[in-house]
Amino acid sequence: MFRLHILKAFGKKKIVDITPLECQDCLNDWSSRYKNNKQLKSYTSQIFEFAINMNMIHDNPMSRLIMPKTCINRTYNFWTVKELEQFLAIVQQSEPFYHYVMFRLLAYSGMRKGELYALTWNDIDFNENIISITKILAHLNNHPIKKATKKQFSIRKITMDLETMIVLKDWKHQQLKQLSQLECVPLDTENYYCFTYVNQKNQVMPLHADYINNILKKIIQNYRLRKISPHGFRHTHATLLNEIGSDSVNMAN
Repeated sequence: MFRLHILKAFGKKKIVDITPLECQDCLNDWSSRYKNNKQLKSYTSQIFEFAINMNMIHDNPMSRLIMPKTCINRTYNFWTVKELEQFLAIVQQSEPFYHYVMFRLLAYSGMRKGELYALTWNDIDFNENIISITKILAHLNNHPIKKATKKQFSIRKITMDLETMIVLKDWKHQQLKQLSQLECVPLDTENYYCFTYVNQKNQVMPLHADYINNILKKIIQNYRLRKISPHGFRHTHATLLNEIGSDSVNMAN
């Protein structure tokens, strides 16, 4: 902070010649460009206080400054319906099909990333278009562990739209077909994870903790989209329901 900001502003000046007006102009500039302007002011003020203690100056010009009001560029962690549609169209055209299914499911269900990872096919009722959320998938020393949901009231049943359920059912058939080619079809397919990946040892594994983060980050960077996190899809879900005029939200806090 000294090298890049404080010394850049005052390093070539004699401390006795620095005026409050110069300090105020500098603080105004910092506040317009940096979030840590208060820390910059505090560190600079300490130099003047040291100079007072050394009898080099009699007054701290930083002590009389007015902190300027800053306009913070707030980043909202959700997409509008239009932004979501653009993202899903990109994923559908450029990514594997199950990536599209995952992100659509996150946005249209409001479930958490860990809840998505933990989904098994017996959690999904295709007849009633209902998904049951009862668990999350955590990782300990890179080993997946099923555990209870974040809070007891997070256990819930989500009524899904028909199009998402059709897409999800299509993925179920594709997944079984892919597994059969790998000669690793599970005996109990209904208790099998909905989303998996094949590691370097040709083993089918549940998704690791950063899987969705990495895919999302790559797509956002490649297509210069507004940045959100995987958790932002929960907020996007609420925005989605609000924009289409729904009175009910299929998610727990």
